[in-house]
Amino acid sequence: MNVVNDEPQKNNASHARLYHYQKISDAFNREPQLFIDNLLHFESPRRFNDPFDARPHMIFSRGGNVSLDWGMQMIKRMFPTMSRPQRWEEARKLVKKMQDPKANAEVRRKLPRSLQAHFDSTTIKCFSETQTNILQWSYYGGGHKGYCVGFEFPRLWPYKRRSGKDGSIAILKVIYAEEYPVIDIDSDLEAIVNKEVLMASLLTKAKSWSHEQEWRALRLETDRGLQAIEPQAIKSVTFGALMEPAHKSFLMGLLGTRTFPVEMYECKLAEGRYELELVPIVYDRNT
Repeated sequence: MNVVNDEPQKNNASHARLYHYQKISDAFNREPQLFIDNLLHFESPRRFNDPFDARPHMIFSRGGNVSLDWGMQMIKRMFPTMSRPQRWEEARKLVKKMQDPKANAEVRRKLPRSLQAHFDSTTIKCFSETQTNILQWSYYGGGHKGYCVGFEFPRLWPYKRRSGKDGSIAILKVIYAEEYPVIDIDSDLEAIVNKEVLMASLLTKAKSWSHEQEWRALRLETDRGLQAIEPQAIKSVTFGALMEPAHKSFLMGLLGTRTFPVEMYECKLAEGRYELELVPIVYDRNT
């Protein structure tokens, strides 16, 4: 299962501080979750604003000419809790189907759906390298009325998968490419269970999104929802240039209760330039 992409897969670098743009939640419930309870909300890629996100094109390069080892790897991918004897039996059935033209067509239809479901079971939190991107403030930061949180994360932090197994969250850089990602399902047996293939599919976006300078935190095999982070991971909060004064006071009140101090800034429209300027806010939590 190969990802075909002309871009280098250099997504394992690090970035000191990453930013997440956010509009003020309608019920004011998301902000206490983050700033009081230290909980981040992870989302399914199916709810993102890019319909191409995490939808690689899947092909079969060998047709029905596959081996029993191939069948074993596929069954293991689709049914990870199945016992080894059961996997062997199901693998034999799968390989036999692949060798039958009519059944082969059925497998070709169902298998990509199964693998896509695996992609869809990943939940993601998106970040940017910059906190002054005008476009991101417009469509993620509530039309410049929201806020932007700066984070500094450890290299990995733990979480629980749906199966109950322990996992580790890594933050990886998004790859921007001209070519749509392609997964050749039966070209490479080892790649079927290779996490790098899954990651590349979840981290590749069209070059037209490159202005976002995006990084992603990935949780495999989880439902969308809240994830605990270390309190000291939250380093800064920047208020949008058009934020309502009442909303600013609400956020400053939450931030003033934190044990670990948080830098605060507000965006100002630059005079005579299409730029946002950051102005530090001095906040006395004792007043």
